[in-house]
Amino acid sequence: MSLTQPDKDKLHADYLKLIEFYHKKVKEIVVASERGDPKQRISIPAVIEIRSAFDHVASTHAVMYDCDINNSLAESGLSSYDYCSKNLDKAHGHLYRAAYDAYDVIAISLQEEIEKLINSISREALFAVVPDAVNKIYNPYHEARKLVTKEKIYKDVTSRAEEEKQFIQYEKATNHLLDVEKTIRKYMPALIEYNKEKNPWQKLAIVGFIATILSTIIAIWALYK
Repeated sequence: MSLTQPDKDKLHADYLKLIEFYHKKVKEIVVASERGDPKQRISIPAVIEIRSAFDHVASTHAVMYDCDINNSLAESGLSSYDYCSKNLDKAHGHLYRAAYDAYDVIAISLQEEIEKLINSISREALFAVVPDAVNKIYNPYHEARKLVTKEKIYKDVTSRAEEEKQFIQYEKATNHLLDVEKTIRKYMPALIEYNKEKNPWQKLAIVGFIATILSTIIAIWALYK
């Protein structure tokens, strides 16, 4: 059965939502995953999902604009509207999964950067500058990692509503990691300054210790001379 004008209007509205989601969210997330990763691990799975999404969009347009040269509609056994609606649903699903895959790359990069920052400073310096480091850095970091792992496990969902809900959770998990990294970087100037102030005293202590040993050796040598 051919598409009625109301059918076309509904499908067009759904298509516009999909394109808006792609341009305002998915595209930015994929680009961010490429720019934010120093190792340049482009998210190939994300690119594949985007390609699959627009394959479904092309199938929808083929029916909407009467150019279904592959007779996909006839082979599906569905009505024109159901066929187009189903393909747009699948396109949405692929875009959500593209976002998940790109967030994977971002999350991995953030975890590596956070570990690098934490390992570059001593615990003494960290707790001297940030007395509440357990609640401000360590606990939020471990909670963020747990949330990212949890959302990765449950990212294979089946309905549009579940996909949207899962996307929000995945975005939240990644943002938690980003917040931790920002917190550490906020304190880095103070941590660096702390080390600068601490090191001269450590050097003086070492020099004093060596001088004491030398003085003792000289005293003993003079005593037995």
